[in-house]
Amino acid sequence: MKSKKKLFADLGELGYSEIAEQGLKHKKIGNETYGSMSCIYLWLGDEKEARKVKRQLSVRGHKINSYGDETTIEVHVTYFKGWQWDE
Repeated sequence: MKSKKKLFADLGELGYSEIAEQGLKHKKIGNETYGSMSCIYLWLGDEKEARKVKRQLSVRGHKINSYGDETTIEVHVTYFKGWQWDE
């Protein structure tokens, strides 16, 4: 599993420089920590784009899950104190 820092670096290399620069503060990014599992959520708004990004991140070694509709990507990252980390 890779870190959120590596995820944002990879997103920058894939052409999502605004997301990479703003990180967790970007409007298309969400995060949640469930016990020892941390996830970053990307809301891309387009199924074709989401499939492309899923494929590209998978090739780069990120653990990807589908989440909700086909436009949202859940990426498992190494633990960090994300939303709900203390529950």
